[in-house]
Amino acid sequence: CKAKSYQCLGRMLLAALYCLLWSFRTSAGHFPRACASSKSLTEKECCPPWVGDGSPCGRLSGRGSCQDVILSTAPLGPQFPFTGVDDRESWPSIFYNRTCQCFGNFMGFNCGSCKFGFRDPLHRKATFGEKKHL
Repeated sequence: CKAKSYQCLGRMLLAALYCLLWSFRTSAGHFPRACASSKSLTEKECCPPWVGDGSPCGRLSGRGSCQDVILSTAPLGPQFPFTGVDDRESWPSIFYNRTCQCFGNFMGFNCGSCKFGFRDPLHRKATFGEKKHL
């Protein structure tokens, strides 16, 4: 790399750019795509429709409803030194004031999934697996 330092620098920059672009391809976001629109972020509401009935949070099917976010008032311990600085402190109210609150055994950003351990179509029966000794 000493003889042609500009070529070496160019290759290093190209490799760094490739790594940066590759990391964007494999990264995952914090928000569901349905809640990442400028409208949702401006209105501070993440209550996307459930595909089964088209209502926000599956309200018409009794899956959930769009409700105001209620934050915990519990005091923070000394293990959290970034009071007032970190966005995680009052998550998700930094971005959304209203989100889906799911009923019963439903969960997910639009109440479209079963809670863990429930798999039948109505999400009412718990399914227990048998641990097999290997």
